[in-house]
Amino acid sequence: MKVYDASPEYPFIIARIGKGAASSSVELVAEEDVIIIGLSDIELERNKEAVCSDPETLSGMVWHLAAHPDYRRRGVASASWLIAHRFAEKATSCD
Repeated sequence: MKVYDASPEYPFIIARIGKGAASSSVELVAEEDVIIIGLSDIELERNKEAVCSDPETLSGMVWHLAAHPDYRRRGVASASWLIAHRFAEKATSCD
């Protein structure tokens, strides 16, 4: 599992990437002053039907996408979504 800063554009987001036999996962945590202000959790299929039920294509599932109520309307969830989407594109283009 890799843990690193997700993006220079959004230095408050830390990424954790995991790979299993059937799927890969991307968990992102947004923090500000040691307070978790947002998170996202997606799972990407490495084998068809491992996460989703479509037998024709590799798919993925967004399990969580959240922003702390006191930090909403500041782009936290949008930044998490954009970065998670980038990781998903990279993961599917490399397989």
